[in-house]
Amino acid sequence: MWLTFDWDDVSPVEPKVIAAIEDLKELFGVGRVWCRLSSSKTGMHLVIGDGRYNPKTASIGIQPIEFEEDDVMRIREQFAEEPYGLECRGRLMTDKLRREAGTTWGRIFIVKNGNVSGEWEPC
Repeated sequence: MWLTFDWDDVSPVEPKVIAAIEDLKELFGVGRVWCRLSSSKTGMHLVIGDGRYNPKTASIGIQPIEFEEDDVMRIREQFAEEPYGLECRGRLMTDKLRREAGTTWGRIFIVKNGNVSGEWEPC
Protein backbone atom coordinates (compact mmCIF):
# COMPACT_ATOMS: atom_id res chain seq x y z
CA MET A 1 0.00 0.00 0.00
CA TRP A 2 1.27 3.45 -0.87
CA LEU A 3 1.54 6.19 1.72
CA THR A 4 -0.20 9.24 0.27
CA PHE A 5 -1.42 12.43 1.89
CA ASP A 6 -4.09 14.95 0.91
CA TRP A 7 -3.63 18.31 2.61
CA ASP A 8 -6.43 20.78 1.82
CA ASP A 9 -6.35 24.57 1.92
CA VAL A 10 -2.62 24.87 2.56
CA SER A 11 0.36 26.27 0.72
CA PRO A 12 3.86 24.71 0.52
CA VAL A 13 5.28 27.88 2.11
CA GLU A 14 3.22 27.73 5.31
CA PRO A 15 5.33 27.11 8.42
CA LYS A 16 3.28 24.08 9.57
CA VAL A 17 3.56 22.52 6.09
CA ILE A 18 7.31 23.11 5.99
CA ALA A 19 7.67 21.59 9.48
CA ALA A 20 5.55 18.55 8.53
CA ILE A 21 7.56 17.94 5.36
CA GLU A 22 10.80 18.16 7.34
CA ASP A 23 9.41 15.59 9.79
CA LEU A 24 8.46 13.30 6.88
CA LYS A 25 11.98 13.63 5.47
CA GLU A 26 13.38 12.71 8.86
CA LEU A 27 11.09 9.65 9.01
CA PHE A 28 11.57 8.42 5.43
CA GLY A 29 14.70 10.11 4.10
CA VAL A 30 15.53 13.15 2.02
CA GLY A 31 14.50 12.60 -1.57
CA ARG A 32 11.66 10.25 -0.66
CA VAL A 33 8.97 12.87 0.01
CA TRP A 34 7.25 14.07 -3.16
CA CYS A 35 4.70 16.90 -3.43
CA ARG A 36 2.35 18.38 -5.98
CA LEU A 37 -0.46 20.92 -6.00
CA SER A 38 -3.89 19.34 -5.82
CA SER A 39 -6.25 19.72 -8.76
CA SER A 40 -8.07 22.54 -6.96
CA LYS A 41 -4.72 24.37 -6.63
CA THR A 42 -5.69 25.11 -3.02
CA GLY A 43 -3.98 22.14 -1.38
CA MET A 44 -1.25 19.55 -1.72
CA HIS A 45 -0.78 15.86 -2.36
CA LEU A 46 2.23 14.01 -1.02
CA VAL A 47 3.59 10.52 -1.61
CA ILE A 48 6.52 8.65 -0.12
CA GLY A 49 8.63 7.09 -2.85
CA ASP A 50 11.89 6.90 -4.73
CA GLY A 51 12.66 8.88 -7.85
CA ARG A 52 13.55 6.74 -10.87
CA TYR A 53 15.23 8.20 -13.93
CA ASN A 54 13.78 7.02 -17.26
CA PRO A 55 16.43 7.38 -19.98
CA LYS A 56 13.84 6.90 -22.74
CA THR A 57 11.88 9.97 -21.67
CA ALA A 58 14.73 11.79 -19.90
CA SER A 59 12.41 12.29 -16.94
CA ILE A 60 12.10 11.20 -13.35
CA GLY A 61 9.12 9.15 -12.23
CA ILE A 62 8.16 8.13 -8.74
CA GLN A 63 8.20 4.56 -7.50
CA PRO A 64 6.03 4.69 -4.36
CA ILE A 65 7.32 2.70 -1.41
CA GLU A 66 5.08 -0.12 -0.17
CA PHE A 67 3.82 0.07 3.42
CA GLU A 68 1.60 -2.08 5.59
CA GLU A 69 -2.01 -0.86 5.65
CA ASP A 70 -1.99 -0.33 9.41
CA ASP A 71 1.15 1.81 9.14
CA VAL A 72 -0.40 3.93 6.36
CA MET A 73 -3.47 4.65 8.45
CA ARG A 74 -1.45 5.33 11.61
CA ILE A 75 0.89 7.79 9.88
CA ARG A 76 -1.94 9.59 8.09
CA GLU A 77 -3.82 9.89 11.39
CA GLN A 78 -0.67 11.33 12.98
CA PHE A 79 -0.58 14.09 10.35
CA ALA A 80 -4.31 14.81 10.86
CA GLU A 81 -3.69 15.57 14.55
CA GLU A 82 -1.87 18.47 16.18
CA PRO A 83 0.70 19.86 15.81
CA TYR A 84 0.08 19.23 12.11
CA GLY A 85 -3.67 19.18 11.48
CA LEU A 86 -2.97 18.71 7.78
CA GLU A 87 -4.36 15.40 6.51
CA CYS A 88 -7.87 15.76 5.10
CA ARG A 89 -10.16 14.35 7.80
CA GLY A 90 -12.96 13.63 5.31
CA ARG A 91 -10.65 11.52 3.17
CA LEU A 92 -9.31 9.78 6.27
CA MET A 93 -12.82 8.94 7.48
CA THR A 94 -14.01 7.65 4.11
CA ASP A 95 -10.79 5.65 3.68
CA LYS A 96 -11.44 3.95 7.03
CA LEU A 97 -14.92 3.01 5.82
CA ARG A 98 -13.61 1.83 2.43
CA ARG A 99 -10.94 -0.24 4.15
CA GLU A 100 -13.50 -1.87 6.46
CA ALA A 101 -15.66 -2.65 3.42
CA GLY A 102 -12.71 -4.18 1.57
CA THR A 103 -12.73 -1.66 -1.29
CA THR A 104 -9.93 0.46 -2.73
CA TRP A 105 -8.74 3.26 -0.49
CA GLY A 106 -5.80 5.67 -0.17
CA ARG A 107 -6.22 7.09 -3.67
CA ILE A 108 -5.41 10.59 -4.80
CA PHE A 109 -6.60 11.81 -8.16
CA ILE A 110 -4.72 13.44 -11.01
CA VAL A 111 -7.94 14.92 -12.42
CA LYS A 112 -10.93 15.92 -10.32
CA ASN A 113 -13.92 17.96 -11.50
CA GLY A 114 -12.06 18.64 -14.75
CA ASN A 115 -9.06 20.18 -12.96
CA VAL A 116 -5.57 18.66 -13.24
CA SER A 117 -3.08 18.29 -10.38
CA GLY A 118 0.41 19.73 -10.61
CA GLU A 119 3.56 17.77 -11.42
CA TRP A 120 5.28 15.70 -8.74
CA GLU A 121 8.43 17.31 -7.37
CA PRO A 122 10.71 16.36 -4.50
CA CYS A 123 9.75 18.40 -1.43
